Formats: sequence, structure tokens, C-alpha cells
Amino acid sequence: MPESAAMRAHFADDPETARCFHRNSMEFVRSLGGDPLCLVTEIPLFIDERPIPVETAVRLQLRALELGCALV
Repeated sequence: MPESAAMRAHFADDPETARCFHRNSMEFVRSLGGDPLCLVTEIPLFIDERPIPVETAVRLQLRALELGCALV
């Protein structure tokens, strides 16, 4: 995920567009301090069910959370 500062720098020649980039969710969580755990599965839950049935996708998401939390 691109950092907001990097995106603003990329659009430095277009100040109007550069102003559109704010902190993303990962930047916000990092700003809270500590050592946050970030899990990214890349399993789409918002498209039609032809690539992955939604029940399977949800089960995979939950399993990723279980395994990630077990690391803490």
C-alpha cells in the first residue's frame, strides 16, 4: 500500500491532486504507537462468487486471523 507522503511527493507538480492523499489505515494504526500486527490476505470479498465462494473466502479470512493472532 503506498504511503501518503510518497503519493503527495509523486504528485508534487499537481498540488490539487497531492492534497487528496491522506494517511491510509496502516499509517494511522502505526501513529498510535506500539507494534501493530497487520494481516493482508488479498482474498476479495466484494466481487461475484465465481472466483471464490463467499463462504470459503470468509473461512479463509477467519483462519488467517486465527493464525495471525496466535503469533502475538
